[in-house]
Amino acid sequence: MRKLRVGYKILIILIILGGCFVIFHKISQVNLKDNNYNLNNSKSNIKIKQNDVKGNYNSVLNEFDVNYPWKEKGIDSKKVLVGSYDITKENGKNQMWIGKEASITLSSEKSFKYLNIKGWIPVSMHKKINNIQDVSIKFYINDKEIKQLKFKEDKLVNEKIEYEKIKDIIGDNKQFCFKIQVSSSYNPKKEGINDDERDLSMIIDYIGEKN
Repeated sequence: MRKLRVGYKILIILIILGGCFVIFHKISQVNLKDNNYNLNNSKSNIKIKQNDVKGNYNSVLNEFDVNYPWKEKGIDSKKVLVGSYDITKENGKNQMWIGKEASITLSSEKSFKYLNIKGWIPVSMHKKINNIQDVSIKFYINDKEIKQLKFKEDKLVNEKIEYEKIKDIIGDNKQFCFKIQVSSSYNPKKEGINDDERDLSMIIDYIGEKN
């Protein structure tokens, strides 16, 4: 009789332990599901952030226009035209300076007749500050020099580079790098002109493909 009671006790203990194991297993499965859900959500959030970044800035464009509402669109214009400064207002008009070098990646998927570069270069300021006779501007495509201009006086720039002259350099690529290099720059603050600490070479209004 005593042995029978001991057997019952052992059986009850085993039943209790078995029940605890089942409950623990179910809880573990729930936790694993929760963890997987959180991980999936985390990955999804990262993708959304990446997509937001891509949506805010597309490096392959057909043109850069100083009058485009870059800021309103959440795009940093300095990342589009690398080497440029923030767009500012001067006498009610948008204005953007570049340093001695600036570059932009342009699309070549669609055909165009010519590449148009518009801006202004203050040659008189360069000559006065740097004691030089003229200022040159060089244009490059994929690091190959394609044209050079020289200016002896302040000049509005409206240069056109025919596609036929650069198509072999672009080749079959879907995009190309266009670079501007100016031979001179000056720092207004260092020269005691004003508080502008930037190294300035020229103003760029537009770079783009035209048909």
